[in-house]
Amino acid sequence: MSVGTLVEMHSYMRPAGSAVEREFCTRYIAGLPGAYRDVFGNWHVKVTEDPILWSSHTDTVHRVQGMQRIKVGADGMMRLHRKSKRVSSCLGADDTVGVYLLTEMIKAGMPGYYLFHFGEEHGCIGSREIADQYAEWLQRFDAAIAFDRAGKADIITHQCGQRTASDTFARSLAEQLNGSGMRYVPCDRGLFTDTESYAEIIPECTNVSIGYENAHSGQECVDTNHVMRLRDRVVDIDIRELVIARDPSVREMVTRKVWTFKHGGMTAAQVNKECVSYREYLDRDEWPDDPRDDPDDPDGWLSMERAEVERELRAIESRERSMIAKRYQDVH
Repeated sequence: MSVGTLVEMHSYMRPAGSAVEREFCTRYIAGLPGAYRDVFGNWHVKVTEDPILWSSHTDTVHRVQGMQRIKVGADGMMRLHRKSKRVSSCLGADDTVGVYLLTEMIKAGMPGYYLFHFGEEHGCIGSREIADQYAEWLQRFDAAIAFDRAGKADIITHQCGQRTASDTFARSLAEQLNGSGMRYVPCDRGLFTDTESYAEIIPECTNVSIGYENAHSGQECVDTNHVMRLRDRVVDIDIRELVIARDPSVREMVTRKVWTFKHGGMTAAQVNKECVSYREYLDRDEWPDDPRDDPDDPDGWLSMERAEVERELRAIESRERSMIAKRYQDVH
């Protein structure tokens, strides 16, 4: 199968609310059967009435909007072209690959409801608005499955230190994906993506690895061979075989120490007791001298420069959210 469309999608640098994000959505999403955009900037496509919600997000962490050059090596690894590194801050596989997979699933008639979320990189703006204002509508779904995770093997069971999907569900999904060199397993080390917004409403909320590494950096890359194999598996999932086991009203947190700072640490339970969310935890005044040395930071969140983290955190404040929403309306 050709990777041409996947490569073309990665040529768009599209910060949330930018004109280039609008162009990207017009080209790759708006023409899908029944596609429409809600007032929050999320794109919706309903293929069937089945209670499975498929998730991705349309924005990237690029600092500027525009177009970039991409290269794919003989080994199938896709990277930012060296000539584009002067203007681009990352490849944008997070979450261009997820958008690609969802569009392929829609074209193949894969049952379920599809959401291409707005503003995930700025604190899950679109999904949080849906969760806040349309919780009753979300109750129709048994599972929300995002394709937004780094690596090649994770099916996330915990986000922000709290269980969002059962191990039973994760294993049932892994059984659907494994084969052809795929080795998916449950993983409790998730940070957050849009499905975390729905975890108190939808029983099973997960995030699946899609083959990229080094997200949010100039070294970001994606294994296109893995993406193509994953594409062939996801368009053939039998949703009747997915086991729904979690009660979203029951709160369960990771008990081991998952975020350890150089000068001590906190368990996920302590984090949730002290803070409303992991993002607020990161926003506190006390920081390690050098978080890049942290062995318990597998997702690389703490390894980002503090200024970058603070920029991400400020984006979820109500004032910033309003500004981004207004910018979105201005270009649309």
